[in-house]
Amino acid sequence: MQLNFFATESASATTSTNVTNSSAPDTPPTIGEKFGKLWRDYVAAVDAWASDLSRLSSVEQTVLRSEDYMAAIKPMSTYDAEKLKLDTSRNIRSRIKRHAEQVFGPPGGKLDVDDGDLNKQFPLETNHAVNFDPAALWVYLEKKYGGSAGQEIAHAQAAQAFIHAFSLRQSSPMERKGGFVILSRSVWIDDHYKKWNKENRPSHSSQQSIADHIGALIGFATWAERHELKIDLHRLREAFCAHGFSIETRKQYACGDKGEIVIVTFNKSFEYRIREDVANQLNLFIGTYGQMGD
Repeated sequence: MQLNFFATESASATTSTNVTNSSAPDTPPTIGEKFGKLWRDYVAAVDAWASDLSRLSSVEQTVLRSEDYMAAIKPMSTYDAEKLKLDTSRNIRSRIKRHAEQVFGPPGGKLDVDDGDLNKQFPLETNHAVNFDPAALWVYLEKKYGGSAGQEIAHAQAAQAFIHAFSLRQSSPMERKGGFVILSRSVWIDDHYKKWNKENRPSHSSQQSIADHIGALIGFATWAERHELKIDLHRLREAFCAHGFSIETRKQYACGDKGEIVIVTFNKSFEYRIREDVANQLNLFIGTYGQMGD
């Protein structure tokens, strides 16, 4: 079997970052507008806190004059106040981003909103955090990922993750065996446990690689709506990445309906055996989404 890649055009919507209110008068406020009000209230609260601390610090000096370093109540510096605002604005931006990933991603799937893009469109720096506009951020995310766009981007991300995890190449042949397409990846055994415990525990880096490989399969299963396969793969990923997991050579783990994917473990490699009908669907998935966003 060969992978047949083809480019798929995708349009990325852009919008001005100075939009502050997208709701009609009778429309409930968006998550961005709600966070916008919360943010403005927080800025006012920090400013009031800083002002109160300064006043109380001055009052303390009338009670008992002392050097600044001896004072019980210390005023909040401008830097500290701005740092509080900066940290909180970044936390709010992260919460809105995570919400967008959940709302605009495929059901049960994973959408990764580009942090670099958000940093560029909504930079947050000391002394400028007060200008942060959560409502504008949500409008931007909604225009870029709303509708079916977020799901299509998520599928493209999953396809790219699959290509990377299994080092696939355009038009590269795949090994076949007994009605399955075989994808094989190396694993490395932890020397310490091999020597002292006589156990074939995968190294930490190998466990992470195994998690990536199975995660790529989960991304495909999500797109293909093979729910039983997805559940079984989640269960195996958790088991393979658990502390103390030891490899049993030539052990087979069947996943999905009647073994849609069978994972066979060896001491030096894992084989991911993909049933032929599933492999055909995988080929369609990679071909459709594999080059989106390149």
